[in-house]
Amino acid sequence: MKKSNIALTTLLTASIFIHAGMAKANIQSDRQEILQKLDWMSKGCNAGNIKQCYAYCANDFQEIQVDGKVLILKESIKNIKQFYQQVSKYRFREEVIRVNVDGNLAGVVGVAYSESVIGNKRIYRQTPYEDLWEKTNKGWLLISRSWYQGNDNEVAIGR
Repeated sequence: MKKSNIALTTLLTASIFIHAGMAKANIQSDRQEILQKLDWMSKGCNAGNIKQCYAYCANDFQEIQVDGKVLILKESIKNIKQFYQQVSKYRFREEVIRVNVDGNLAGVVGVAYSESVIGNKRIYRQTPYEDLWEKTNKGWLLISRSWYQGNDNEVAIGR
């Protein structure tokens, strides 16, 4: 009887460790997928490719601006199109600080850095953000991005 209890306990313990290891591997793979998608969208923004810039946004995506105004996906795309018409140069990158995966939801905290030239001004921005991602049958999709107060620096440039 003791041997069967020991065997059962060993089997259960091994099963728990295997399951925990698989869960950890899944979380790492989920994090990696989100980071790759963020990178792909950033590259699209740098190339002025609006479709790529919003490639992994859910249809019901919401962008919450610093002033609290909420934009739906269509409005965000309209705003970026207008922005691209104004700039003569634009570079964008994101620094991801943290990715927390919890089941089918993930939170991302980061800082967006941008440099743009509009007219005779070179504008540098550092803007913190927080994302909410959802795991769907299409993979991870960005469902919201909240922007927070950051730093802007404008420099006049000669023509």
